[in-house]
Amino acid sequence: MLGRRNFHSGDVFLTVAASAAQPIFDGFTLYHKQKAAEAALDQADALYRQAVITASQNVADALRGLQQDTPALQAAIKSELAANKSLDLIKRCS
Repeated sequence: MLGRRNFHSGDVFLTVAASAAQPIFDGFTLYHKQKAAEAALDQADALYRQAVITASQNVADALRGLQQDTPALQAAIKSELAANKSLDLIKRCS
């Protein structure tokens, strides 16, 4: 009889056992994939929070710099106005 296979009781048991065990191994794989995805999400969350903190610090530093530069700019403007007045006086007297 060609093409016909005889199943022994051991073959059937191994086939059934393997079929029953496969979802268990797949379950562990899915469990570990889920844990890895959750860890990646936690890492992305931490990186996002760090980026927001860094950006906020950069904005604060820029605002502080502007506050410190304002008096120097005002002094430079007053100096320029005084220099222009002096120049006008010199031009009138010449």
